[in-house]
Amino acid sequence: MKNNMFCSQKKIYIGVAIRLRPRKADFAGQVSLRRYNEKYGHIITNTHIAESHDLFIIGVSPQAKNDRFTMGREASFARMQLMTPSVEYIESYRKALEEFEREGTEGFWTSLEPPDNPEAFVQYILDLREGKGLREGWVPASIYWLVDGGKFIGHVSIRHRLNKRLREFGGHIGYAIRPSKQQKGYGSSILEMAIPKARELGIGRVLVTCDPDNIASRKIIEKNGGSLMEQGTADGKPILRFWIQL
Repeated sequence: MKNNMFCSQKKIYIGVAIRLRPRKADFAGQVSLRRYNEKYGHIITNTHIAESHDLFIIGVSPQAKNDRFTMGREASFARMQLMTPSVEYIESYRKALEEFEREGTEGFWTSLEPPDNPEAFVQYILDLREGKGLREGWVPASIYWLVDGGKFIGHVSIRHRLNKRLREFGGHIGYAIRPSKQQKGYGSSILEMAIPKARELGIGRVLVTCDPDNIASRKIIEKNGGSLMEQGTADGKPILRFWIQL
């Protein structure tokens, strides 16, 4: 999505796209507009519903053009997609795996076979939501990939139910952003976009966990409505458990 330019005498206004649901603004859109109003006052100068009816275009005044939130998150949000895994992004996914390996980061992906056969790999992930091919201790889960600018950014796993292990660690939603794209707002976006997916599964509230020393993850969870339930342990290590009411 290219930025739209609105001209008024000597002022140039930058158009930023915010994705909406067909019937109403999603959580991200509402928050974005509210933050614009709170930070800049009445700077929303032009509104337009795109022909596809899923984008909301707003005009932003010049004083906002250098704001990281304005030009970063909103512009990026218009391009981001939380989608079912696709062979189209396998090469980008492979590169992300290499980044995780170099960082020594383990997660859901380390328990899967390498994506040497892209079609079979993607189908296996899709089957997990139907409860097919589950390994011991696993539960049905919907896996989504966050894609931005045609590149794999991260993945999120939405578990359909909890077992004893997941109640201790992991919860309903687990996500990971590739190292090269961390600290750019993607973590918050992927959780934000996953919450409606969990609601569609009929989950009334979701459990999300993180390590106590992972301040960034804690802020992301709390930003998305997480309330600290308790600080417990998992495998002898401290863990924070949050509930997000849907």
